[in-house]
Amino acid sequence: MARVKVLLTGATGYIGGTVLSSLLASQSHHIRDISFTVLVRRQEQADKLVSSRVTPLIFSGLDDLELLERVASEHDVVIHTASGFHTASAEALIAGLRKRSADSYYIHTSGTWNLSEASLADLDKDDIIKLEEELQAQRPFSQRATDLRVMSTVAGSRVKAHIIMPPDIYGYGTGPFAKTTPQIEDMARDALKHGQAAYIRNEDGIVGYVHVTDLAALYVVLLDRLLDGDEGVSASGGIYFCSAGTHRWQETTERIGEVGSRSSHLISAVTKAISIDEAAERWSGGNVRDVRMGYCSRFNTKPDKAMDLGWRPRKDQRDWLAWIETSFQAALKSQENDK
Repeated sequence: MARVKVLLTGATGYIGGTVLSSLLASQSHHIRDISFTVLVRRQEQADKLVSSRVTPLIFSGLDDLELLERVASEHDVVIHTASGFHTASAEALIAGLRKRSADSYYIHTSGTWNLSEASLADLDKDDIIKLEEELQAQRPFSQRATDLRVMSTVAGSRVKAHIIMPPDIYGYGTGPFAKTTPQIEDMARDALKHGQAAYIRNEDGIVGYVHVTDLAALYVVLLDRLLDGDEGVSASGGIYFCSAGTHRWQETTERIGEVGSRSSHLISAVTKAISIDEAAERWSGGNVRDVRMGYCSRFNTKPDKAMDLGWRPRKDQRDWLAWIETSFQAALKSQENDK
């Protein structure tokens, strides 16, 4: 049997680097002999990633559509972690897979932001793609548009597409480059700047979280099942949620306040209520919609499909709470280095 060839984008990133290291560590007989091609922008990145199973390929970026299509056509599986917002690169990668004469698989990385403007009742629907279509018709959003284009582009072809839709991601990554995500650290840095942690007045945002290594484990489990020929998994249309728990943003900022007050780096453990406009100015350069989607949504995406595959998160609420403290310490160190 020919060796399976997998193309991975985003290997130098937080998610993609962790996915690659998790795949390389897998002992599944379907995965342990896979050869990987990874796209990188610089020679020093290639030098750090090259191994007996990993072949780096230097490219100019996701707008290099001709190269993406050509390279994808030479692989059995494409795992796209570089960006969920870049529609053209997803189209090019799928176009390359469509040139193959055998079945192939495309695994796309998206995010639950796509559903943040849905109602709680909407989120109980089984057809998430249809829900995304309805939301997109009301309020266009580029990451959601990419999901929809992925599914329409594979229609009628031998390419089977699956979309992994994580919630807020946290924890240390295991790739060789990007190790963390800045969301909580940025909020801690904002609290240090103003002397007090803040939350958005009259909003009760509730969203999911998943540790980056648990997220990467879902890619491993999904690929293993696809290569095993599981007919229940191999058809297109699978959207996989992977929330390991939920948190309220107000409680998260309260935790930041407690950590900062305990070490006397904040004036008070009491958090401050601010308007959404002020939050947008402080957290997103004035983009109110981004803040509303990221911090005011109320939903919990249940990982039923992922669990049906056999996926189970190893990290829990204790790890999430510990990460808030870790992020505060990182923000504090960054502040001291800036002085």
